[in-house]
Amino acid sequence: MEQITSKNINSSPLLSIAIPTWNRSAILKLCLERLLPQINDYLSEIQFVICDNFSDDSTQETINDSLLRFSNINYISFRQSSNTGYFGNFKKCRELSKGKYFWLLSDNDFIEDGLISFLIHELKTNSPEFVFLKDWGIYNKRKSKVIDFSKSSLDSTSFFKRYGDRSTLISSIIFRNNKSFDFNIYSSLEKNTFLGFFLFLSSINTNSNCTIISGISLNIYPTRVSFNVFKSFGEDLLQGLNYLNVNCGLSPIIIDYIVNLCIINISSRHYIVYRIFGNVHNVRPGSKNELENFLSLKFSKFEAFNSHMKPLFQLNFLQIFLLFITRKVSRFLKKKFNFTS
Repeated sequence: MEQITSKNINSSPLLSIAIPTWNRSAILKLCLERLLPQINDYLSEIQFVICDNFSDDSTQETINDSLLRFSNINYISFRQSSNTGYFGNFKKCRELSKGKYFWLLSDNDFIEDGLISFLIHELKTNSPEFVFLKDWGIYNKRKSKVIDFSKSSLDSTSFFKRYGDRSTLISSIIFRNNKSFDFNIYSSLEKNTFLGFFLFLSSINTNSNCTIISGISLNIYPTRVSFNVFKSFGEDLLQGLNYLNVNCGLSPIIIDYIVNLCIINISSRHYIVYRIFGNVHNVRPGSKNELENFLSLKFSKFEAFNSHMKPLFQLNFLQIFLLFITRKVSRFLKKKFNFTS
């Protein structure tokens, strides 16, 4: 393993921004071109951590070249001596982070110009328990533009009632870097899909205040993924939420908000896609009966399962297809005419 640390070291930065990466040199280069110039304006406030999971492409050269151009920033560049899997690399990022706040980005998350400035001002001025980046887009090749960001505030319970499903995208959350529960979470939930999300949840309480930043802040570069989304949300998510309830005092009310919104906005939508195409994210989760039995077993105690998902089981292919098209058109119109909820 190899660790390179910058000469500009602040042992108590306001914010640590961490990126675990592996074999995505070209995408990472674009990511860093958006990120590092903004970090460069806040040398004392930000620590940048990047961990290369033993890539065998030109990822390390990309990292070295990028950091050479911005050598004044406070950074740690770490290269694993062997591939530790995503979770090993994630844990190393977390271990090396020293900031008051922690922000985990993927190497395909591209931030818009002006976001870092807006974020740092908010963290310094109001010290929220966490920050949520509400609006995301899909990366295109156009030059990044300055967005007119705005903000609002919510208590944590109200936040999860409205955004519980969307907060599972951990790169949209900047949260306090409280590591008191990390060891036990790693030990009990190793290789869980939502490990980062659970670390975030362990850092809050029912009365936590949050800041919501509006305006496209993250543009996600589409990459090919292959995982069982039904297992992730029907098994991994519930396992972690139950653990946090018992061991970290996570409110059952917050758990209900998160799971019900995930059923409505994620699992139900993926079920419709499965019925049409036979797979989701390149994975076939079994026969229709097998999948429906699994979903019933995992979700039946939640209100949204009975109101939104279970009725889908009774629809024939034509009905499912028409529902799919209707929702596609609705989302297109909302995006086209900038309708917001």
